[in-house]
Amino acid sequence: MPSNLSKTAQGALLVFISAFMYATLPIFTKLAYRYGLSPSVAIFYRYFLAFIILSVYLGLKK
Repeated sequence: MPSNLSKTAQGALLVFISAFMYATLPIFTKLAYRYGLSPSVAIFYRYFLAFIILSVYLGLKK
């Protein structure tokens, strides 16, 4: 997170990003089902992507 933003602005930005990602989830899930992904495989990819993103974030935060 850029350090030149206030804590309030950082929080608002994170809330916006979270809401955007949550809102787009059904769109990508519908596309995945259309291309033949089963629900269990779609959930695996969802959590695997979250694991990768969080690992990178926590690694950079150190």
